[in-house]
This record gives sequence, structure tokens and C-alpha cells, in this order.
Amino acid sequence: MVAGNGLNPQRSCYFTDTSRQGPAVMIRKLCLLCLLWPLTLGAQSLFDVRVPVANGGAQAREQAMPAALEQVLARLTGQGGLAADERLRDLLPRAGRYVQRYSYEQGEDDAPPTLRLSFDDRALRAALAERQVPVWQQGKPAVLAWVAVEQGRERDLLGGEDDPALRQAMREAARDYGLALLFPLLDLEDRRSIRVSDVWGGFADSVLTASRRYEASAVLSARLNQDRAGRWQGAWRLYLGGEAAAAWQSRGESAQGALADGMRGLAQGFAARYAVVPGQREERLRLRVEAVSQASDYAWLQQRLAEVPGVSGVGLARAEGRDLEFELALDLAPERVLGTLDRVPWLRRQEVQAGGTAGVPHLYRLSR
Repeated sequence: MVAGNGLNPQRSCYFTDTSRQGPAVMIRKLCLLCLLWPLTLGAQSLFDVRVPVANGGAQAREQAMPAALEQVLARLTGQGGLAADERLRDLLPRAGRYVQRYSYEQGEDDAPPTLRLSFDDRALRAALAERQVPVWQQGKPAVLAWVAVEQGRERDLLGGEDDPALRQAMREAARDYGLALLFPLLDLEDRRSIRVSDVWGGFADSVLTASRRYEASAVLSARLNQDRAGRWQGAWRLYLGGEAAAAWQSRGESAQGALADGMRGLAQGFAARYAVVPGQREERLRLRVEAVSQASDYAWLQQRLAEVPGVSGVGLARAEGRDLEFELALDLAPERVLGTLDRVPWLRRQEVQAGGTAGVPHLYRLSR
């Protein structure tokens, strides 16, 4: 790699303490960790972009910057085609002023290099706030995708080791909008809890029940097939916190195209529900969570709370034994965030006893 002034982004991941768990539980969780491992390592900053360039010269770099910035804006807003947005007409031509650092990845043999750009988070958010452009909060949950595909007379689910090209096409399309996908293992436990016909028919109870083992707060259910003319079409449903949040259709000349179009719909569904103008809403919410018994539970819970739609920051306000009190910074109204928390599978709302929570009205119990 030939550096302009760049540094490699740092990545981190959490591991669960399995010392108190039985062998069967440990094996099951290790399998799930293996499922999430490629997703964690492949996670890309919303503000880092790679674009091909003809050469390493300044002119080629300047010409590539507007298209690179458009990719970042799509991730922040959940919307494509932003070059035509009147509010951003003056932003894209001046993309260079928002670049923090850049570097080059040299191609093999005589192949042209790839330009890697990192854009300024705060400066871009400030520019979008000034132009009244809504963006997503920083922590978006990974989406568990149950996808039934009909090819010929056969129907099967995407996941495990099958159809890597289709899964990769979905992941790449989702990444364009700053979304991370994970697919089910489709092991014996999955096969016992859900059938292809459940996903094909859009049976929400079966899909959500099978999703519990993955502890996913965002679940996607879809079916993909060809119409009589040979074009591919998809029907999609998004569930957030266990409730139906959006439904849409997709089309494409190929299966990959229909999947990519489905990811555009997924991004729009998230954006319509949770995008806000930066700095427009600054609210706080305090809640107490009981039965946090291990340090690994605290790290896990903090990460999960940060992924709840509408939460822009998580801070530990107080700790008493196995009870933790959190203060959440919100981009959405508190009642909408509380509505989501009441539906996630890993928290159980508790009745508040008079004077029992030192003025904190929202009490939950960790359920893992």
C-alpha cells in the first residue's frame, strides 16, 4: 500500500466468557461466533471508501472524490441518486474538503491502483444538518436475513455454505448503504425450527421464533423467484424488535439484481423510520437493567443498546451489584425507543416498585 497520509482503521470485537457454561451451550455459541466473525472483520467504516482510479496522480484522485462521497452519503442517509438532490448540489463538487486522509492500494502486475479515502465524520454531519438532510444514527443493528429462493422447481434458504454468490451480492449491496447482513447457519437446530415454506409464505411467528437464537433485533424475511417473462422478483418484510416495520417488492434482470434492489428497499425502510436531521433532537433516557451478572454481559448489553434504533450514545451512569443504570442519548422521541426496548427478546420490562429505583422509571431485566 502506498500511503498519502492514511492510517488503517482499528477494529474490535467482544468475546463472551464461556467458563460457566456447559459444553453444549459453549459449542452452540462458538458456532454463532464463527457465523459473526467474517461480518465483524469485514465491517467497513461508514466514512471509508475504495474507488478505482486510472493512476496515482492528483487529477485522477480529484475526479474520483465526488463519486466516493456519494457512496458515503448513501450510507448515511439510506438514499441513492443523491447527485440529483438539490440540497447537495454544492456538496459533491467540493468533496475534497471533507477528505481526512487517503492512500493507494497498488494493483497486481500492471493493474491500476485503488484509491482509499476516509471522510470527516463531524464535518459531513454538520454539512448535512445545515442542509436539513436526515441521516441515520451511528449504530445500526446487523440484519438477520431469511431468504427463500426458487430456482426451477426447487426452493431453498440462503445460508450455510450454499449459494455464496447470492449471499455475497446481498452483502455488497447492503454495505453500499452502511448495513451489515448475517445469514442463518441452517444447521440442524435451524432446520427443526423453520421450514422453507415458512419463509416463502411470510409466516412471521415462525421466522421470529427461529431468529431468537441469533439475538437479532432486526430480522429480514424474503422470497425470490422468476416471473413468467424470466425476470427476477422479490417480496420482502422487515421486523424490528419483533414487530413488522416495512414491506416492499424488488425486481431485476438477474437474481443478484433483484437482491440488490431489495437492499435498496431495506435501506429506505430504515431511513423512513429512523433518519433524523443531525442535531435536531437531543434527548436523554435513563433506564436500569437487573441481573447483569458478568463483565461480558455488560459489554454485550452496552453494544446491544447502542444498536437500538434511535440511540446515538450509551453511558453507564451507576452500578449497584448486578444492577446497572444506563443513560441513553437519543435521536428519536423517548417513547419510540422505549417501544423498541419493550419488544427486544433480550430485555424484560419489570414493574417499578415505589422508591425502588431511585427515580429511574424504566426498569428491565436482562434475559439471555
